Amino acid sequence: KAILAADHGEIEFQGKLNVGKDGSLITSNAVVYSDDAEVTIKDSTINMYLADNSNGFYALNSSDPTNKNPQNSQSQIKIEKDANVKLNGNGVGITAGNGGHIDLSGATIEATGLKSALASIADVENTSYINAKNATITYDGDSYAIYSRQKDAQINLDHATINLKGNSY
Repeated sequence: KAILAADHGEIEFQGKLNVGKDGSLITSNAVVYSDDAEVTIKDSTINMYLADNSNGFYALNSSDPTNKNPQNSQSQIKIEKDANVKLNGNGVGITAGNGGHIDLSGATIEATGLKSALASIADVENTSYINAKNATITYDGDSYAIYSRQKDAQINLDHATINLKGNSY
């Protein structure tokens, strides 16, 4: 993990983050990880190369993972609109897991070759939430650009722009 926040910790990142490279993918990892904590990505350039079992951004265990209105909770990972995020490889770009909340409203995300650009997953007792309002998501891959599993795994795509390339759907 390049950036890890846990147990109510707070991290603010601004700068360049290059993880992996073409032909040398990051395996079995989440590059930016939040477990009941806060990570803010400000005016940054981020390039990640992810293997099949990796995530670029992963949030779980908000202060109330069973909250039925997670959009009203504090985000655990916030990608601000001035960040330039490029996700490559065959992992998953941005994942909100059990109780996770990620805010990328207004951000621009480019995902190439991944299983999914965004995924919101939760078990039957928890919620997860990704706010992609006004975001621009470009996905060039062979799968779903946006994926949600379970009724309480939500993704807000209000006024978002989704550009599909290749064999994506």
